[in-house]
Amino acid sequence: MQIVIATSSAGHGPVAAARNLARAIATSSRGSADVSVIDLPRQLGAMADLTVNRLYNFSLRHGLLWNRIGVGLSFRLDWTRLGRWMTASSGAEIPGLRGDVVVFTTPWLVEQALDGLDPGATTHAVVLDLGPPLSPGWGCAGISRLHAPTPDARDALDGRADILGVPVFPPTMDRHEAACTRCDGAPSLLMMGGRSGYAGLPSLLRAFARKSGLHITVLAGTDPAFRGALERIASRAQSHVVVRTFVADVSPLFATHDVVLSKPGTMTIGEALAHGKPLLLDGSGGLMPQEVGNARFVERSGAGLLIHSPASVPPGLERVLEDASYARAARSLTALAGVERIAAAILRDA
Repeated sequence: MQIVIATSSAGHGPVAAARNLARAIATSSRGSADVSVIDLPRQLGAMADLTVNRLYNFSLRHGLLWNRIGVGLSFRLDWTRLGRWMTASSGAEIPGLRGDVVVFTTPWLVEQALDGLDPGATTHAVVLDLGPPLSPGWGCAGISRLHAPTPDARDALDGRADILGVPVFPPTMDRHEAACTRCDGAPSLLMMGGRSGYAGLPSLLRAFARKSGLHITVLAGTDPAFRGALERIASRAQSHVVVRTFVADVSPLFATHDVVLSKPGTMTIGEALAHGKPLLLDGSGGLMPQEVGNARFVERSGAGLLIHSPASVPPGLERVLEDASYARAARSLTALAGVERIAAAILRDA
């Protein structure tokens, strides 16, 4: 049985979801499923890769305003027509999508991909938005099964999805990272920069420059220049700040930090809550449309706060640390980790 997971490298979330699903399916099938992961925009051609992947990541790294405008505009576009313009041909078979089962962890260009599938293939969409507005493409009529992370997301799909959680793994006890011995039990904050880093991260770190008595770990992404800029800020901080490069498996770091600060991406939220960690969500550069429902879910659940400016980050952290209800709410949502349930549902329908 051939299972293809179609994702996109626009941001880290879809790639992480695809990687987790591939691992969970391979484990659950005990080797009977041949699982592959493809970058859908790249498969559809250079123009699709440039528009969906490269421009998104560039604007995320260099200016959240343009990223937000671009994604907001994309919610209003006709992606069926746009996809045909981006690709060389319409309805042609896409070599990377030859499989018995095709699973989408990206909402972009799904309509175009469906045009090129074997009519006998079973299709699944693993929705990565925690609530409306949902990204275009998740609710395509041609998708066989929809898997939503929350009741709000299911309702936005007119009840057509089953609720299985976010495609992240529950915490495991076999991997751990020692807590910082230098900080002697001080409150700790994990700042998530994603694979590429993002434009608002330096301002957030500067906001802690005069805050003492903390341990802060910053994941700076893969860009050495961006990491260097953060290290210079860290060198002037009164708290102990450790700047690290991108880490694919963040689970050991979640386990040793008290609070997670991140953009409101579904995968990071899912991983943090799987570990029972409350969140500070960065809205200082504004929210992209697909992040609105994510932030609303966290705040309504009582598991974190949406931060609207760098200056409000230190008091927001104090509030989350001092009010135990945030940690309790986060611990109540550990069952959001649903990659194993999603993998089982895909295999049942294969």
